[in-house]
Amino acid sequence: MKNNYTNPNSHPRFWSLEEISILRTYYNHISLDDLQVKLFEVNNHVRSKSSISVKAQELGISKSRMQNKWSQLEVDYLVNHYQNMTFKQIAKNLERTLSSVVKKYETLDLPKKLIYDNYSSDEIQFLKDNYSSDLKSIAKYLNRDLNSVKYNLKKLGLLIVSKYKFYTDDEIKFLTKNSHLTCDELSKIMNRSKSSIRDKMKQLGIYEPRKKSKSYEFSENEILKVKLYYPNYSLLKISKMINRNINELNSLVKRMGLKKTKRGLK
Repeated sequence: MKNNYTNPNSHPRFWSLEEISILRTYYNHISLDDLQVKLFEVNNHVRSKSSISVKAQELGISKSRMQNKWSQLEVDYLVNHYQNMTFKQIAKNLERTLSSVVKKYETLDLPKKLIYDNYSSDEIQFLKDNYSSDLKSIAKYLNRDLNSVKYNLKKLGLLIVSKYKFYTDDEIKFLTKNSHLTCDELSKIMNRSKSSIRDKMKQLGIYEPRKKSKSYEFSENEILKVKLYYPNYSLLKISKMINRNINELNSLVKRMGLKKTKRGLK
């Protein structure tokens, strides 16, 4: 007897008569995933898809051309749903590969997917009311393609850059109430990047690039002390003397154009 027909309990790489019988019976009628399950039930050994295909080729078994033929029901399903579903979803529902669905779509010469337009006034209002929510949830609620939702949000000026987290209502209220603070200060308080905060403030119409935080305002007495101390002391030491942030001091010194003396710093 050939090695191919040895007892499956002897070594898993050999195919048993029962496995070959299953392969011949089902190869043209079920998916490789289902075939893997049936073969596993025989000898409790997982056959890879490539192993199954190679064995079928050795035995002269080939996929029937009829198996890949689209039924009229499948074609109708594609025609009726390609506008409001992704090809990936259609492929999953029809139990076909993504490439098969895309190829069939192309051969049918169907119009381009209208994922961008034809939003009703109610849908537009829903986008305006819920644009800060998760986009996938919005798409699911509206039964729209995700790209369609993104496009229309962008058209409405409501699309928040994807690399930033969505802002909560509390965060938006905080920004509006504290717009007098700098982006740097808000960044530290809200644990967000300065660019994210700047973009959000621009979107809310409360961004004033030249406006400085009140904390940067120095009294006349502080300015006199900085002028007195700066030539001979380091910024770190001065910041401790007058209880000011070193970055604030550095900004003040640059604006005033102060210079160090040639003597060493204290």
